[in-house]
Amino acid sequence: MKSIFKTCIYILLVCIVIFFSIQYIFILNEGFENNNDIPEPNNELIIDKRHRVTFNKIGHDYNEYINKYVPVNSVESIHIKTGFKPSKEYEYKRFISKYKEHLVDFSDIEQEKLTELINEIIKDPKFNRRHNSKYSMFVSDFASSMKWNLLKTRNLELNLPCTISNYILFPESQLKTKDWRHIKETLMHEQIHILQRQYQDKFNEFYKQLFNNPRHNNTRGYGYHLLPIKKELVDYSALEIEHIQIQNPDEDDTEWIIYDTYLNGYYIVPYVVNRNIYDNMEGFQNNTFQKNNNNTDMPNVSTLSAFKVELNKTSGPHSYLVTGNRTAVQGLEYYKYLMNLTNKKHINVAHPNETFTDLFLIT
Repeated sequence: MKSIFKTCIYILLVCIVIFFSIQYIFILNEGFENNNDIPEPNNELIIDKRHRVTFNKIGHDYNEYINKYVPVNSVESIHIKTGFKPSKEYEYKRFISKYKEHLVDFSDIEQEKLTELINEIIKDPKFNRRHNSKYSMFVSDFASSMKWNLLKTRNLELNLPCTISNYILFPESQLKTKDWRHIKETLMHEQIHILQRQYQDKFNEFYKQLFNNPRHNNTRGYGYHLLPIKKELVDYSALEIEHIQIQNPDEDDTEWIIYDTYLNGYYIVPYVVNRNIYDNMEGFQNNTFQKNNNNTDMPNVSTLSAFKVELNKTSGPHSYLVTGNRTAVQGLEYYKYLMNLTNKKHINVAHPNETFTDLFLIT
């Protein structure tokens, strides 16, 4: 009897071992199968597909940003950006409303095509440490956190692509071209600006290394230096006599003053509209611009002039005064250096955010 009982116990134990062994093998195999779907670190962007792309969905961050951004612009500047001319000065609440009223619905085809382009971009070597440029390698450290929030706009920010908070503003006029190659480049360009805004301090430190290496510059024969300073310490009033300064939403609150050793002076490169041209643009002055929805009537914004900057002795040792004296950006050593890097392709030198982004896409 005892022998039969021992045999039964033995058989039961064997069955239990076999059962748990099978379960372990099944779980192990399932784990291997799941691991096959996980990309190698830094090779693919791991983004939740449900939240990868949003279309015209604005949140509190957008509202908070425009509430701060709009008032730092002059009334004339916002008029140029929106085509809306106020009946009286400083109607900023009405200006702010334009950044919500001027959103346009994406078509199904546009949403499908833009999503397709974004899927291509997140696999692009430039964003995944598979490209050997120093600009790409730097961006790749932040690329895994990319989110794409797209807003389709009409008559906002001169109908130029830009970013507001964590949103890419895409003008209706550009989507109508169906030039998808250029649209893809625009998406990449603006997404870099989103990353810059999220990691601006780290980008600023990189700019100091990238653009301010004296030994590197002297080796190539270029004499310049970039001096970052808060915009609130710069007096732009002299600039406004002949021009209207336009704020670029893709910049931060830092002005990067360029010191040119050959010209022996300090310079900035602002976004400006010629005041005489603005005053004589009938479509803008009588508000027919918005009614006709004709972006060909928009003023031309220039970044081709470098304005000399002097110390503002009346406001303290670290304040600067922009003068009316100017030179072409092509004459700056900084610009010549960048042209040499890009095989003479034009680079925007108004702010390192733009300069870096151009270099990222070109090189």
